[in-house]
Amino acid sequence: MQWAGFFLKNIMETRNVVPNQFTRGMFVFYNGGIFTVIDFQHIKVAQRRATMSVRMKNIVTGKVLEPSLRSDETIQQVIVEDKEVIYLYCDRDLFHFMETETGREISLPAVKVGDQKFYMKEGDTVFIALSGGEPITLELPVSVGLKITETPPGFRGDTAAGGSKPATLETGLTIKVPLFVKEGEIVKVDTRTGEYLERVK
Repeated sequence: MQWAGFFLKNIMETRNVVPNQFTRGMFVFYNGGIFTVIDFQHIKVAQRRATMSVRMKNIVTGKVLEPSLRSDETIQQVIVEDKEVIYLYCDRDLFHFMETETGREISLPAVKVGDQKFYMKEGDTVFIALSGGEPITLELPVSVGLKITETPPGFRGDTAAGGSKPATLETGLTIKVPLFVKEGEIVKVDTRTGEYLERVK
């Protein structure tokens, strides 16, 4: 991705790490883009070099990759500083936030917000990740509660049968929910994967 490659050249704070140093939520530059590490697992195979299975999400496109990395493979970590902000509004291709500490307004272009726009509402408190003093993306809570605005009705016996159906949330995101979930209810959603977690009572 040209944008990500260009942006990395202008990031001042990076360092080399190996997969054994990964932590969940860490930002890394991989395969031409900036990703956040969702999860990882060590894989040991007899008489072979140890590897790590990693699940990571592109901060711009939302695409999830699951590469197997050598334990001694060098990866660039993007060093970030978190700044707490309140989401104000979106104006065309710009998302506007206000720093909670200073009241200063910060704007992020849509390309840096990506699909994270589906997990926040006006007035929500989130974090902006900065590297080299420049904002690169948002950092959201692991899960958020969002109201269902549209979903097909369930039917008697659905709970026992299991299964899922599509549901559109108040931010425009469409996810799969259990058949017993109803329109107007609030559900908790994993912001890393977009998966339904539970109903909020």
